[in-house]
Amino acid sequence: MTARIYKLSWGPVQLLLEWRLALFTAVLFPCLLALGFWQLDRAGEKRDLAARHAARSAMVALSDADLFQALAGPDATGRAASAVADRRVLVAGTLAPDRYVLIDNRIMEGRFGYEVVALVAAAEGYIPVNIGWIAGDPARRSLPDPELEAGYHSVSGHLYVPQKAPFLLAEQQVPEALPAVVQAYEAAAMGSGLSGLLGAGVLPAVVRIAPEDSLALRTNWTTVNQSPEKHTGYAVQWFAMAAVLLLAFLLRSSNVWPLLVGRRHPQPGGIGMAPQAAVTGSGRGTLLLSGGIPLAMILGASLLWYLVARGDMDLVAALGTANNGDLVTPPRGLQHLGFVDDNGIAFRWGDVEPRWTLIVPAAGDACDAACERRIWFTRQIHVALGKDFNRVRRVVITDYPAAEMAVERGPVDPEGWPAGFDSGSVLEYLALGHSGVLALQAQKQDFANLFNESALEDSVEWQGGWYLADPAGWIMMRYEDGLDYKAVISDLKFLLKNSGGG
Repeated sequence: MTARIYKLSWGPVQLLLEWRLALFTAVLFPCLLALGFWQLDRAGEKRDLAARHAARSAMVALSDADLFQALAGPDATGRAASAVADRRVLVAGTLAPDRYVLIDNRIMEGRFGYEVVALVAAAEGYIPVNIGWIAGDPARRSLPDPELEAGYHSVSGHLYVPQKAPFLLAEQQVPEALPAVVQAYEAAAMGSGLSGLLGAGVLPAVVRIAPEDSLALRTNWTTVNQSPEKHTGYAVQWFAMAAVLLLAFLLRSSNVWPLLVGRRHPQPGGIGMAPQAAVTGSGRGTLLLSGGIPLAMILGASLLWYLVARGDMDLVAALGTANNGDLVTPPRGLQHLGFVDDNGIAFRWGDVEPRWTLIVPAAGDACDAACERRIWFTRQIHVALGKDFNRVRRVVITDYPAAEMAVERGPVDPEGWPAGFDSGSVLEYLALGHSGVLALQAQKQDFANLFNESALEDSVEWQGGWYLADPAGWIMMRYEDGLDYKAVISDLKFLLKNSGGG
């Protein structure tokens, strides 16, 4: 059977369209592009989720009273859980050895087990706290005993709100007694059903315990089920497949290749255009292309997936996408440390209005040129915030009295150096060129503990960088020297936007 051929010409370029191959390409090519853009959208969603988690984790921890007011109070709405998702939580209440739920079929490092949701009795009601994973009997002849320590406990963690409903093998019933085994802990349904069993309200959300908490079992919490980098890798695969398909179609159906290599009139059977007889023949070339292109795409996709999954290929870094700062994990608290202010008076972090704070550490008896540049750098960031200027403060933390710490001036008069100031102390320098900056002295050991990333292993000599603290007094981000201050503005504005009044 002879296939119908359509011949098109644009000057020297000729295109012979065999309808089966043309239809195959016309259908598959836009599908591949759509899949690529879909994966890019998914990568953007995952980056937003990760950024939201980082921003909200830096906010003030919610108490059990805050949780019940937000999620079960008279003013609670259907969007209440999303509004407080990923927030840090610090709750206090009592545990009972038999007051828990086991979530079935949880795999940890290839082993079968359960996740344990303990019901903590707080003043306002019961708070479900997922305390982690416990190994189970693969034969299911017995259930594990998490051996909950009865008594009053303070539990830290973060509020977990799943992005979608869990997959269930069958309709799930609320337990009639505790302990119990469930397929998944559906917070809203379980909260409503368990309230009657326990005789008090149950929070319609789950707290995931902090891995460092003393009550935590084995934990492996993830912010997103797949990283943005993996989605970006998938997008590159789909776009690469589309490119291969289009290239193969052009080489098969046109004389583009002969024109590129300098042969204006391709020879029959040459690369780039099949002769009429071949095109209208048995269609073996079409069959090979139809089968070979998908096979090549599958093999290429498998290779790229393998490289991304192993971490051998960082597509996000290759595309030039990176975070501007490094998350400090766990955050370091300033609230309970003793400082001395620039007047020699004892100072506590809680003495000042809660604000986001740009912190420049300065160690030793002199602030060198690099130290002075950090102070100036944070001023540029502060000024560039515009309307959010008053929501941020700047602080210089030293391990030596600022009134006795010399500030060094480089050989070239640096931008922003105070007019008429030749030499003097850090305190004088701040008063003349950086009005409003607070200078605080910390104990040497406290200083080393707060800013330990930039100390040498065998000394406490300061090596650079500056930090960001949240309104509650937690240091949560570190920035390296050498950044363009404009690159940090988007990070800080995002945090300000998503931190409410802080």
